[in-house]
Amino acid sequence: MQLKEFEFKVIETLLNDADLLKIFNDRSKEYEAKIEETGYGYYLTILDSKLPQERAVYSQPFLIGKTNDNDLMGFILFVENHELTIECHGFGDPLPKNLRNKNIYLHVKS
Repeated sequence: MQLKEFEFKVIETLLNDADLLKIFNDRSKEYEAKIEETGYGYYLTILDSKLPQERAVYSQPFLIGKTNDNDLMGFILFVENHELTIECHGFGDPLPKNLRNKNIYLHVKS
């Protein structure tokens, strides 16, 4: 699966581990990944043997995404069992199922 540009930026912003970031240097790479729609966002799980077994959660800084349609979303990263999961979640309102195909603009909330 090809990651979207905003997903690379989410990883780069939240994943504060230089060694792990090297896994995601190639923006043209097809990643072994699966996606699960939740109705309020989605989980995108990337499998890579170079990712650690131990669980880590990355949620800082507070990262907000916004579409041209004013859909608002937040992001959390989970690393565990050689997987990295991007959780993209809304703030109470459901997010559209085609969210990954929209232009998403990111900013860090201070």
